[in-house]
Amino acid sequence: MYIEYKPSETRGTCFLNNAAKTVLLIEQIGLPGLGVTLDFGHSMYGGMNPAEELALLHDSGFPYYVHINDNDAKWDWDYFAGSKHILAYAEFLYYLRKYGYDDYVTSDTSPTRWDIKGMFEINNRLTAKLLARLEEMEKAGFDQVLAKGDYMLTWKFIEEHLFGLK
Repeated sequence: MYIEYKPSETRGTCFLNNAAKTVLLIEQIGLPGLGVTLDFGHSMYGGMNPAEELALLHDSGFPYYVHINDNDAKWDWDYFAGSKHILAYAEFLYYLRKYGYDDYVTSDTSPTRWDIKGMFEINNRLTAKLLARLEEMEKAGFDQVLAKGDYMLTWKFIEEHLFGLK
């Protein structure tokens, strides 16, 4: 069973509102078979960094399952992934690759006002393209650039290799 944390619902605040609290609860429960559902959008509107929460979950040793979507960081609108926070989404995907995540990634979007099929096609297409671009970036030495800890050098690399701005 995977527990999905969320900052709030329509009529109230949720006790399990981030990955850290959820991991602590699972540790205290101590039962086998428990894991965490990491929802990119819940992290964003909870004021967290999805990639950092992914790192915490990865290091916790507990299994995790991924939902992708996006929002305005004020409510859980379930827009398609990367539509509001493309850099945060690219960072999230980078760490999914780095940690060797090979389980399901679920498109947790709610296309009530848009073409349903088109919405899921966008999620799939954008995610696949970003993953391919991230693989190219890794081959071009992105890990080595990150290891230098030089923000400006890293940003220049992102401009050139993620955005194609030469």
